[in-house]
Formats: sequence, C-alpha cells, structure tokens
Amino acid sequence: MNTIIKYEHITKSYGDHEIIHDLELKIEAGDFVTIIGSSGSGKTTVLKMVNGLIKPTSGHLYVEGKDINDVDLIDLRRHIGYAIQGSVLFPHMTVEDNIAYVPRLINANDKEKTREAVNRWMNMMNLDASLKERYPSELSGGQQQRVGIARALAASPKILLMDEPFGAVDAINRTQLQDELKALHKKTGITILFVTHDIEEAIKLGTKVLVIDQGRIEQYDTPDKVLSQPATPFVEKLVKRQVRCTNVQASNCPYSTY
Repeated sequence: MNTIIKYEHITKSYGDHEIIHDLELKIEAGDFVTIIGSSGSGKTTVLKMVNGLIKPTSGHLYVEGKDINDVDLIDLRRHIGYAIQGSVLFPHMTVEDNIAYVPRLINANDKEKTREAVNRWMNMMNLDASLKERYPSELSGGQQQRVGIARALAASPKILLMDEPFGAVDAINRTQLQDELKALHKKTGITILFVTHDIEEAIKLGTKVLVIDQGRIEQYDTPDKVLSQPATPFVEKLVKRQVRCTNVQASNCPYSTY
C-alpha cells in the first residue's frame, strides 16, 4: 500500500491546552477515511493540518512523502480539494466560474483543459449543463453543495478534505449526496478525509473509520471492525448509538449524532 498522508508524533496546543496528543497515523492512497468523535475532540484540527490551515505545535505531517513545512502552502492547497458545510461559493460568480476558479489558476494558458474539467466534474456531481450560467442564489441547497464539491475536485486532486459537508442539507438531499460521493470515490479512487458527527454516516461512507476523543485516537479500522470489535468504551458507546439508530423508524435518528 502507498501511504499518502502520514502524521508523525503530532501535537497541537493553544496556550497550555493541548488538544491533539502525540498523533501517529498513516492514511493509504485511495482510502475513504471518515473522522468521528465528540465535540471538541480535534476532528477538524486533524483535517485542517493536511492542507496547512492549522499547523502542528510539534511533530511532522507528510503529504505524498513531503513534509508540509518544506512546501509552498498555497501550491499545496491548490492541489488538495476542500469542501465544508454549507455554501461557500463566490456569490458574484456563475456556477461555471466557481468550478473553474482553481483550474484557471493552474492552467492559465489552457482554457480548453479548464472547460473539460468543469464539464467532467459537473457531470460527476449530477449537475445539468444548463446550470452553468446560474448564480449560487439561484440554486437549491443540494445544488449548491454539489457545486461546492465539484469546485473542490475541479483540479483533479489526489486528496479531498471534507468537513461536515452535508450538515446543512435536508435528509433527502443528504442521502443522495452520500450515495453520489460514495460512487464518485469508487470511480475515481481519490483519497478522502471526511469529518462527521454522525456515526451512521461514518459507517456508511468510510472504507476506514477514525474515532477520536480528546485529541487521541480511540480506534482506526474498517467500519465492520469498529461495529463488531470496538476497541474502547468510547467507541462502544458510539456503536451502541448506531445500533439504536438502526432500530428507530425516523428520518433523523436522535442517537446518530454525538
């Protein structure tokens, strides 16, 4: 297996408060890693370290074999997709211009390559070509989220970071987006790190599940292993919530969030 992201003795502190404690983790290329844990456990911090939005207090983080302390962070971010909750689209730009934003920076002298990227990722995210000239305010919530993901993927990155990207959409759109993202991962083989507060979503999407509590790894394993062999009482508690959710006949299970 090819390690694409490596956390080596990573810590992160704010003043005297250490929120990530000696994190050691290897993520293999092509994995879909869902990251779950209690509020304030360090999920988003772990994610944002990959593209340098948050820097470790100590330790080293390697992306494709390079220590991110030794690379141009602007260039790194242009080659890592990043999608977050809600619409973060440029409101004054059309759908096409939003998706084309990063490819135009990278392919400044190749307009055809940018057009191909826009068409490819709109098709991948089930966005009709007729939406190209629309503005974000003219789209539904689900469409805005699809455009956001298409924009994150438009430069064909090897890594996609997602921070609770479906948290602001309704249950029906959420299920559809989950299914589409899972299919996209299977088709492209891109490495995805996906933060969620929903254990059901983590189990459904991930090829690997990373469970964090208070800045420490509780378990990193396949969804089946997390469900059948929880490594700690904390993970077992999460699993019990998922089992109870499976038995609840409701669109929004009250036990699926932590």
